[in-house]
Amino acid sequence: MHFTTALTIVSAFVAQVVFGWHIAQGTAEGVYSVEVFDNGTEHHVRLRDLPNHAIPRAARSRYASRPPRHASVLDRGTDDTNEWCTRADQPCPWSVGCYLNEGPRFLDPRECDLANAGIDAQCGNGAIVTHNKDFYSIAGCSVAYVCHFWGEKGGDDGTCTADERKLTSKMITDKCGLYIPGSATQMRYYPGEKLQYNMTYGYEAYCTSWGHDFCGRGTG
Repeated sequence: MHFTTALTIVSAFVAQVVFGWHIAQGTAEGVYSVEVFDNGTEHHVRLRDLPNHAIPRAARSRYASRPPRHASVLDRGTDDTNEWCTRADQPCPWSVGCYLNEGPRFLDPRECDLANAGIDAQCGNGAIVTHNKDFYSIAGCSVAYVCHFWGEKGGDDGTCTADERKLTSKMITDKCGLYIPGSATQMRYYPGEKLQYNMTYGYEAYCTSWGHDFCGRGTG
């Protein structure tokens, strides 16, 4: 079932954070879009329920004791891949960040998979992510997201896909470890132009303050 219930919120944080937004406490599980208008008004729209997707409960114990593969990576740090590239370099490399200290270190596998499945359902084979808009998917204490950073020029649209979400989740797992919060960002160029923007996919611990500042625009 799909929902189109809109929630409009004026955030007290907007004066401090440009294009900042805040997810209200008690927001129900599901997939949402969020954007902030020039006057500081937030607009959150519930897009859909989470898909009926789960992994066996017995599989969770396999992940609980696994350490991160790259424990030396600084919290909210990125790898040494240079995400800046020219049009001639397309497609640009992905830059991966591991958020090891946001707590809890390991996300619940079922919740993380559900949150990612919500992004997959929303993006499908290609969904438009307009200027200054982000998608986020809440499942328990996990949140998955896709963000469109407008770069040097505003007003142009980005695109997200389920295949890209799966690709970036594998990159995060390969670098950070299974079910450890992280994100992957790629620079892209507008067709026929020299100007660029960034697309980011990731997942974090929604029930912590760190897990609310995803997309670089959340304010806790």
